[in-house]
Amino acid sequence: MDYNKEELEATRRKFVAQQKKMIIKFIFFLIFVIFVILAYQLFNYNKANKQNEVKSIEQNAKEISHEIEEMSVSSEISNGSTNEIQIQILNGLKKQLPQTIDQLTVLRDAEFKDNILIFKIEIDDRKISQEDLDKFNSSKLNTLLLKNKPIACSLMTNIANWDELWKINYSYFLLQSGMEVGHVTFSKGECR
Repeated sequence: MDYNKEELEATRRKFVAQQKKMIIKFIFFLIFVIFVILAYQLFNYNKANKQNEVKSIEQNAKEISHEIEEMSVSSEISNGSTNEIQIQILNGLKKQLPQTIDQLTVLRDAEFKDNILIFKIEIDDRKISQEDLDKFNSSKLNTLLLKNKPIACSLMTNIANWDELWKINYSYFLLQSGMEVGHVTFSKGECR
């Protein structure tokens, strides 16, 4: 076989072009695989964070419930008037405040008003962009508000002298402006 230089050069260019295409395809494949792995890792990370957040909330609820339960067993509470009982409950709660719930929220204060135990929860909006804050207000806040129901029900059930007419309210406020961005109220009847 007799190959001339031009044919050999053309064959070499064709081979090099094919090799480049294969390398490019391989690089895109690697990028895709890396993207899938990173997406999976991010999903697992977010899932673990949510689980830790729920565990933290449940732990805080247990601690508050335990403190209130200890207070409700005392003779001062069982023999006191409604106002005295509420004061004793508040004193037990306030010993544990402020209480960090997660990276953005802190249980800052509690008070009884018109037979409603109000938990004031502060959202640190310094750590959130305005766009994320708008998203937070519209979607995440509703989920966050409803997450409080098991905690409220646990508290209302575990406090021995909890009056059936009393309610628990969670009010969320922005740290910088003090503006309320959402609230929810639960009664003991909703827990059944």
